[in-house]
Amino acid sequence: MVAGNRCLVFDYHMYGDGMGTLRILKESGDGTTTELFKRAGQQNSSPTGWKTTSIDVYHSTTDSVSISTNETL
Repeated sequence: MVAGNRCLVFDYHMYGDGMGTLRILKESGDGTTTELFKRAGQQNSSPTGWKTTSIDVYHSTTDSVSISTNETL
């Protein structure tokens, strides 16, 4: 992939008891990790509500981006 600026756009739905954590992480080629986005717990006041967000990400040829979830049971 060519290095440069990217925009990650996604929808998420976090409604109800026991919502965990949604995280977007970027790992650089040197092994350092940067948290780009984090939400924990209930984020919506309606079971039909979705939220849209966008994150600007500078991406070098050795970076990787991951999506991590942690649910509470």
